Amino acid sequence: GKGPQVTIIGVDGNSDAVKSIKEGRLNASVAQLPYLVGKQAVENVKKALAGDKVEDSIAVPTLVLTKDVIDAGKEPMLQYVK
Repeated sequence: GKGPQVTIIGVDGNSDAVKSIKEGRLNASVAQLPYLVGKQAVENVKKALAGDKVEDSIAVPTLVLTKDVIDAGKEPMLQYVK
């Protein structure tokens, strides 16, 4: 089949995705980092309540999980992926 010619990428980087990447059934997953989203939200609520300017849009980093990233285990953002 065409399986080896197709790159499969998922979203959310949950434990099932990590398992699938380790097993070679999924090439990568883009993990959203809810801890950082929440942290940014709280920081911006504090700013708004203090009367400071808050941006209309705030970028929060994501993490592209690949087998190499997972196997290396050195990516600090992995602590936020469950």
